[in-house]
This record gives sequence, C-alpha cells and structure tokens, in this order.
Amino acid sequence: MNKAPLVSVLIPIYNTEQYLEKCIRSVCVQTLKNIEIICINDGSTDKSPDIIEHFELRDNRVVVINKANTGYGDSMNRGLRAAKGKYIGIVEADDFIEPDMFEKLSEAAEKHSADFVKSNFYNYYGSDGKSELFEFFTADECGRVMYPDDFAAGSMYARQPSIWSAIYNAKFLRNNNINFLPTPGASYQDTSFAFKVFVKARIAYFIYGAYLHYRKDNEQSSVNNSGKIFCICDEFREIDRFLDENPELKRVIEPHKAVAIYRSFMWNYERLILKYRYGFLIEAYKRFQEISETGVLNENLFSSGEWAAFREIATNPMKYHLWRTIERYEQQLSENPDYEESIALQHGSIEINIGKKGSL
Repeated sequence: MNKAPLVSVLIPIYNTEQYLEKCIRSVCVQTLKNIEIICINDGSTDKSPDIIEHFELRDNRVVVINKANTGYGDSMNRGLRAAKGKYIGIVEADDFIEPDMFEKLSEAAEKHSADFVKSNFYNYYGSDGKSELFEFFTADECGRVMYPDDFAAGSMYARQPSIWSAIYNAKFLRNNNINFLPTPGASYQDTSFAFKVFVKARIAYFIYGAYLHYRKDNEQSSVNNSGKIFCICDEFREIDRFLDENPELKRVIEPHKAVAIYRSFMWNYERLILKYRYGFLIEAYKRFQEISETGVLNENLFSSGEWAAFREIATNPMKYHLWRTIERYEQQLSENPDYEESIALQHGSIEINIGKKGSL
C-alpha cells in the first residue's frame, strides 16, 4: 500500500474455518478500497490458518498476525497496535458484512469528525440464511451528531455492546487508552470496550441502516461453555477500575452503569442453557445487593419490569429463578411441542449449591 489506509479492519480468528472464508471475502470486496485487513490468528488448530494464507497471497491489503492462543482481548489489542488506518473497524470471524459498510461509516465519520460512527445490524441465522434487522437505534436517534449530554439523558451506556457495527477514530482510542481486557479464555470482552467508548466520546454519529450480519447460531457460543459464564463479571470490574480513574465522570455515569450491569447480567442469564443459569443468577444477586447499598440506583432509568426484577433478584434469587424457569418452560412448550424432551436433556442431574460460585 502506497498510502495509509483510511480504515483498518480487525478480524480476530480462532478455529472458525466453517465461516471464515465468507467473512474475509465480504471484507475484501468492500466498495471502499483504501483499507487494510488485519487477520489476527489466535493459535487456531483447524484450517483457519490455510484460509487466511489464501487471502493473504491474493490481496496485498491482508495483514496476518499469528500468535499463540492468548484469547480474544489480547488478539484485539495486538490488532489495535498494528493498525495504520485513521479508523478502526471490527468484523468477527463468524459474521459477514455488506459491500458498502466501511464506505458509509467512514463517510459519516469524515463529514462529522466523529469519535465513532455506529449503525444498526442484522441478526443472521445460518440454518435458513435469514437476516433480521436488529434496531439498536430508532430512526429518530439517527442522522444527527450526538454529544455527551445526549448520552447522559438516555440509555446509551446500557445497550448491547455490538462493537462490530461501528468504526472508531484510532487517535480517539489511543488518546483515551481504550482497549480490551486481555483475559485469557474469556468472553464478553466487548462490554468494557464499548462502555469506555460511550463514556469518553465527544462526538458520535448514528446511522439507521444495517451493514453487518451477526451470526446467532454458532455452536461454539459461550452459552454452552461453563468456563465462560462468569466472564461478564470481569468486564464490569474493569469498568469499575476505568471509572475510578475518571472521577469527574463517575458521579454521572454510576446510575447508568447500574442499569448496564442489570441488563448485561440478565442478557447472559437468559441466553445460558438451563444447567448453568441458576449458578450465574447467584452472581447477579451478589452484585445487585452491592449496587443497592451504594445509593446510586435511579429507578427512573429502569423500565417498570426491570425494576421489579432487579429488586426480586436482590432479595430472593431462588424465587425469581423458579418463576422465570416455569414461565420460559410454558412459553417454549406452547411454541414447540418437543421442548419438554429437549429441556430434559439439558437439565440432566443438576445440584444447586447457593454457597459456592458456579456450583450447579
């Protein structure tokens, strides 16, 4: 490349041979040609390295970083350090993007001098090839410059991170020391990254259109991995540390962080398979109790249903869990007559031990 790329696209890769070619190809065919494509191979043991090499030999914009398996966070930090572009984009190895994604996002970033530009995205189901719009932003939130006061007045901090439906000004990230928590073997490491971006951004711009297809049916998902179900807790400890280092922001942000913790913990609880769900709820119970004692809670930032659930879990997690399990069971059974058999296979022989973290 003769000139610095406008966008550096980071693709963290670990044993994703099933999806990887579609992912990288969708980046290579971008209408914005002035990009670099940084493939960070995190010690893959399948055919992923061969697929990466195939693209590296055919497209001189592809840059490969091979390293030992040290986890997603370290992979992303390696990519951030290597990136030469004015903006940073992220595409997960099991997702794919529309051809004009980085053209549209970078045009908006350049026009508005934005610290980051973010769009809606699609939930993609590979079993039937169906993509459904996920409305991260409503139409009235888009098409205008957003400032910090706009964030504080809304619920931006508590929304799903979805860091890959955006681009970030690289100088903004570096100046604010925004990177990833390099926890080996962890998950959800986009949580603290996104929170830091939202807290530190001075100018943001949102686009209603959707360009990234987020795969929802990857069997390697952390919902099935008992070693990763508590990783979200590490992310919020990192957010605690970050706010402690930024006391001028902490007072304003703490009530919103409480909502973010509730929504992230409940999102994780709802997506886990049955045998892991209660053990994680006990962690939520402990954190919700801690938050309740700080005096930062603002009931008005929660919906009425969220507030009721928060209070119930903070006082009687077993009661909430039994109610929610029965409700889910009845709902699923009404939609799928075979659900009873599948739930029995998930359940197996579960032992509940409230006193020990992760004992199920």
